[in-house]
Amino acid sequence: MFYLSTNAIPALLVDAFDPSSVQRVYALGHSHHSSGTSYPAPEDRYGPPTLLGALPLRTDRQKLFGALLDQLGTAARHGRDWLVVTLDPAGHLDWYLHPTPHPAPAAEWRTVRLELFGLPGVWPGQIVTNDTHLGWLRPRFTRPVAEQLAAAITAATWLPHLVTPIQLTPDLTSDPADTSHNGIEVVGPDPDGFYRVGDGWHWASLDLLPNGILAPYTGPHQPGIVPAELPAPGQDAFTGLGCLMWLDDQHVLVLRQTYDGGFDPTDPPQPPEYGGLDPDAEWAFRAVEHALRNATTARPTYTGLAAAFTPEEIEALIITAADAAVGAGLDSLSRRQLELAHRAYALLPRRQRRHRRH
Repeated sequence: MFYLSTNAIPALLVDAFDPSSVQRVYALGHSHHSSGTSYPAPEDRYGPPTLLGALPLRTDRQKLFGALLDQLGTAARHGRDWLVVTLDPAGHLDWYLHPTPHPAPAAEWRTVRLELFGLPGVWPGQIVTNDTHLGWLRPRFTRPVAEQLAAAITAATWLPHLVTPIQLTPDLTSDPADTSHNGIEVVGPDPDGFYRVGDGWHWASLDLLPNGILAPYTGPHQPGIVPAELPAPGQDAFTGLGCLMWLDDQHVLVLRQTYDGGFDPTDPPQPPEYGGLDPDAEWAFRAVEHALRNATTARPTYTGLAAAFTPEEIEALIITAADAAVGAGLDSLSRRQLELAHRAYALLPRRQRRHRRH
């Protein structure tokens, strides 16, 4: 019979008053006797307990990142509730934290404000709390809200992915949604009188956004981290749930776990493991993704000549041009150019005004 131990200092004890009760991890169903709290597997059947190996909870400071203790501290927030340990033929131990789907609890409904990225509007509704569609919410709406949603979809000149026109019917059917009518989703009320519009659409709610900070990323401060595996400087990123999160080139959320404010070089960014997490963790990640998309589209995009410069360089050019134009009174400028130059010049602090108009 084999067991695992740790290198914790001081040792982790089953009984704080019994120094011999060092905690051990046995195969499922086995344990060692300690202060009458458990009973050992019989040695005549399984043999004497033998140390299989030790998992370092924390290593020296230079090798801190990725330590087991750090990952265990954030595992529950990401639904990773199994510590899986493997042993190769050479006796080397390896481990990882694995998410395991939990039995779904009874369905309950929670009131939130729902949004679809690309479709203007916020729609009050209810979501089922024991399930998601790959992290996207599964909502239902009252008849008035469903009618407003149908009108907004009809009036839209562009519809987000998977979104189709909908038609409401008062008929109560066994299937709340029927999408077989020429691409129009015909929706009837469920037994509670709600309309389950857009099951499978990319519904998210900022009401479910976790605690954290959304701000432009200022750049890596840790040596040994590949810049391509982090957000670009100035890109919107969200820090929360023990992770740094941002959108990749396909506008899909990726995350990278943080350990004491740094990153493990061997733990690259990856998307959340939708389908293997608890629903509340999945919808929190989708809320972050939705918030980042909103922040990205709200920021103006430079085109043409301005796209060749960074925002800081554009600001420097404006300062230089305004100072020169106002100070020299260039006759070659049009009236519109001079008006813009004076507007910019009026915003400059006095210490930055190198010229005075005569």
